[in-house]
Amino acid sequence: MDVAVRLNNRLPEPFAVKAPQEKTPAALIISCLALAVSILQMMSTSQNIGEMSDEIATQNRKVDSYQSMILDMVTKREVKEVIRNGIEATIDNNKQKEIARTFREFSAADEFIEDGTHRYGKKDAIISLIEFSDFQCPFCNQFHNTPKHIVDSSKGRINWEYNHFPIDVENKHSMQQANASECVAEISGNRAFWAFSERVFSYNPKTMPDYIAHGMAVGVPEESYRTCMEQNRHVLKVLKSQQRGISFGINTTPTTIIRNNRSGEQVLLPGKQDTDVIIAYIQQLLDVEQ
Repeated sequence: MDVAVRLNNRLPEPFAVKAPQEKTPAALIISCLALAVSILQMMSTSQNIGEMSDEIATQNRKVDSYQSMILDMVTKREVKEVIRNGIEATIDNNKQKEIARTFREFSAADEFIEDGTHRYGKKDAIISLIEFSDFQCPFCNQFHNTPKHIVDSSKGRINWEYNHFPIDVENKHSMQQANASECVAEISGNRAFWAFSERVFSYNPKTMPDYIAHGMAVGVPEESYRTCMEQNRHVLKVLKSQQRGISFGINTTPTTIIRNNRSGEQVLLPGKQDTDVIIAYIQQLLDVEQ
């Protein structure tokens, strides 16, 4: 602790010692101007040349000293600014690289889909895996990578569609997480939705700061995302998705409808199914059309 500060803490007010204050660039400039005025005043008086020269030399030394201090302070400030900008640019660059890396994992998803469908894989795929899921469902979490693996291995012949089906609409976290994912889709598109959904299953966010952090991690602007979340803008869409599932006879999650898009034939598979089971049903649907 500075000596003056320690004394200030111990002495009564009349005897308090003031800590020396560092001059700001503005204060130093004012001091230089005052010195210049002083020099001009001396030149207008009747001082002899010798005295005036000595005084001017003294004042010039002060001006040089102040100028040096100003340049030093400005230089330090500029250096700090350069360092700060460099750090911020590096952090931003690293964030963008991480977002790009995450998006590469979901490159099979179109970046934007106009009708709001959450589709992973080619639009014209022969087979669709239409999943109804709940972010709060542990079996959905365990199943989540299965359809992705199937689509990634299908060479464009299978796609995957995600639909919300909150088992308990009174579970606020199910609704909030579904709404959060829809806000991401609205603002940043279909591919961002898939990247965000992966994070929801991995980290299970439940607070606004968590949602904001994971949204920004997939490139969603904070302000517009927060507004969408606070307005619960997509709760109705989530409920409509649930009603669609009910119309198919779905009452549990995850449930997957496997559909042959050429024949229109489909089969409903409730529960967390293994890859081999899903492939077997896909093969059956393909065999039927032959």
